[in-house]
Amino acid sequence: MHEFDVTFRLRSKPNISYLLDGVIEYGGISIETRDGKIYGKTTISIEKDDYHLAREKAIEELEKLASMLTVIFGEGFIIEYVKVAHKPIIENRGKVKEIAIFDAIEMKDEVSQEIKYSKESLDKIKAKLKELTDRINNLGEGKALLRAIKWWGKGDLEEDKVDKFLDYFISFEMLASIKGYVNKYKYGKWAEKFSNDYSITHKPDGKTTVNAIRGKILHAHGPEKEEAEKLANQYADSFGKEILKAIKRIIEESTSI
Repeated sequence: MHEFDVTFRLRSKPNISYLLDGVIEYGGISIETRDGKIYGKTTISIEKDDYHLAREKAIEELEKLASMLTVIFGEGFIIEYVKVAHKPIIENRGKVKEIAIFDAIEMKDEVSQEIKYSKESLDKIKAKLKELTDRINNLGEGKALLRAIKWWGKGDLEEDKVDKFLDYFISFEMLASIKGYVNKYKYGKWAEKFSNDYSITHKPDGKTTVNAIRGKILHAHGPEKEEAEKLANQYADSFGKEILKAIKRIIEESTSI
């Protein structure tokens, strides 16, 4: 078995600084904050000495972690930096010990808002991480749900409101598919039914559906496209909040732990 050390950094919105008063150890991953950024480390074990496979496995696990934190904090998280290296090897050469050490590169960004979490909060976050992991693992569409959360996080981090709306819509459609609406209802009815059942505004302006807005942004031209982009700009933030609530509800609807 070959072991690789993984060091990483997660990013949320550029103007937010997270301050955890301690280290969270969970599922073989430890995370902490330095300079307002979330840093962490873990170890990946694989059967063959393959750096690329180790990196692929590491990113898969870190994307799960980013999705869990996205749900817990209600802010999008993505992997900003990851480094995979062979676990430090210590070799005795007579009286000399040679040690291979690998460190992550640190970057500092200016932040304007600090979000502090006390030591007491760490236990709650750790417990929530375990609960979310267990629930999603017990959900038949767990991988699809993690992907939907990832798209929600991408939308949350997007500054352009039209692109934000489109990212949220991908998450919206994936959630509807997970719950069976897309296959059950055709011709756009799936969006209406899913929206009604999960308290998502289906017609932001009272007449134009979210799927019509998405379609016109991608395929229409001239005034029709401009009007759709205007609606997307106005509705993107509230659309995202409603979808996040739907994500949490779908998780709660999974098998009780």
